[in-house]
Amino acid sequence: VGTDYLEVARLPRIMLLTTGDEVVATGVSPREEQIRSSNGIMIETLLNKSRLSCDRFHCEDNRAALCERLEDFQKDYHLLITTGGVSQGEKD
Repeated sequence: VGTDYLEVARLPRIMLLTTGDEVVATGVSPREEQIRSSNGIMIETLLNKSRLSCDRFHCEDNRAALCERLEDFQKDYHLLITTGGVSQGEKD
């Protein structure tokens, strides 16, 4: 829109969705085929620096669970940010 700042009536509700069996939380020791969930933390931190917040969720490689989470998004959120694994899991 050609401007650096926009006035808004309310801030968007943001869902940050990480995916992948190979992605594990920071407090978990990853196995050889796993990595720590660093993308979600980085994106959430960048949003916070912009005075935005998000609800962060993780879905393993399960189609039904992912579809359910996306239904939640459609009902309750304005913006969806996704980041997936890195082709390290057994199903990749």
